[in-house]
Amino acid sequence: MLVLWIIVAVVVIGLIVWLIARASGGWVSIRTETGARTEKLYSLQAHLKESGIKTRISGEGQQLMQLHVPKKSAEQAKSLIEEFEAQLK
Repeated sequence: MLVLWIIVAVVVIGLIVWLIARASGGWVSIRTETGARTEKLYSLQAHLKESGIKTRISGEGQQLMQLHVPKKSAEQAKSLIEEFEAQLK
């Protein structure tokens, strides 16, 4: 029973954090990764920061992580990500 309450608490806390992140209006999610692919977000984040775009990652340490950028930089960030991924191929 205690395990169930711990799981419920973790889910509720995760939901609250997610809602707060979504409510901070000036940011948009441009990439979501799960599992082992979450490491890719750190590479993308570094590339965007080198190009002068502010970034943040939500869900760190969890199975689902998202890379966010300011709304005004979203289109530029998407273009930079496409270029970055094309270089990796």
